[in-house]
Amino acid sequence: MLRAAFPTDLDFIRRLVVEGAADGSFDPELAAPTPATALFFANLGSALRFGYLRTPDAAGNLTRDVHVAGYVYSSQEGSPAIGFGLFKELERGSFELWLTGVAAEARGQGHGHAMVGELLATPAGQMAHVVRCNRPSASLDIAMRLFGKFGFVLCRETPAVLWLVNARAPPELMARIAHSPNLSP
Repeated sequence: MLRAAFPTDLDFIRRLVVEGAADGSFDPELAAPTPATALFFANLGSALRFGYLRTPDAAGNLTRDVHVAGYVYSSQEGSPAIGFGLFKELERGSFELWLTGVAAEARGQGHGHAMVGELLATPAGQMAHVVRCNRPSASLDIAMRLFGKFGFVLCRETPAVLWLVNARAPPELMARIAHSPNLSP
């Protein structure tokens, strides 16, 4: 069961992001309590509250706002959350499934497949064209198979990240991801 994420879900999301950062699924810097990590989670909390995430401009200053849609997943109504998914707008009409994870204690039970299916059925999910998978992730093979079942295919490889694009993505977005030298990371 999917529901909208609220600022009160930040501690749960933070726990999964920190765990995922430790296993290579997310930016490894998020695993340590640093000022940059505190800023990231403060910004994420604000995004859960207002629906917009402050992102850096070309100079690295947090001046741009992009639309974010967040959800938490439970195996059944009334049970505690066991997963989450956050979409970040790439451009008008196109989102990235930016961060997603299932609690370690709930993995291997089909929850990831069920949750991704529900996430992709949301309004933002229906416009989700991109997923990035970190190469160092302990769950990389599982993630690649899972997203492949939902129509995402490998579009670009960098030393750190595999970029997956959905077949429904606008051709110009696919071309930009496949060929732009300035994509991060």
